[in-house]
Amino acid sequence: MMTTHGKQRQRGWTLVELLCTLGILAIVAALATPPLHRWVARHTVALQASALTSALRLARSEAIRRGQRVSLCAAVGTPDAPRCQTRTRDWSQGWLVFVDEGATPRQWDEGERLIAVQDGQGGVTITLPSNQASVSFTASGLALADNSSFDVSPTMAEAAAAQCVRVATSGRIRLQEAPCAS
Repeated sequence: MMTTHGKQRQRGWTLVELLCTLGILAIVAALATPPLHRWVARHTVALQASALTSALRLARSEAIRRGQRVSLCAAVGTPDAPRCQTRTRDWSQGWLVFVDEGATPRQWDEGERLIAVQDGQGGVTITLPSNQASVSFTASGLALADNSSFDVSPTMAEAAAAQCVRVATSGRIRLQEAPCAS
């Protein structure tokens, strides 16, 4: 019978191997962080631009379907008690879509039918440079304003992620995957 007295086989990692592995993982994570921030910014902007485009299209189609004016306004207040802002460039807090038949045109009045409410999303600014607080559509689908362009951009400086939602006086709504200025 032969016995062996020698090295036993080691299992697991040494401290040096573990530290090297963690160092490499830290370097890879640091390199991946900027692209991840860019992706998150683009994704967030795309979601809000798409939601705004959908709300505008909903307002236009409801105006045609109902045969009366339907408006979309920049929202302010709490989700339980939203109201329209009266004069603003900032649409970042969200918007209301409503049948505009009340005493105050382009403002949601108590008793008017609320079609949709959209809350704002953090990390995104939405501005309408013309200081319009609302966009309205007639029964024929025309927009009751000059051509409007909503700038949808991330709050952090990532200009490449910006998008533009355009509303023509004809009622046509377009989503452009570039800033409005271009």
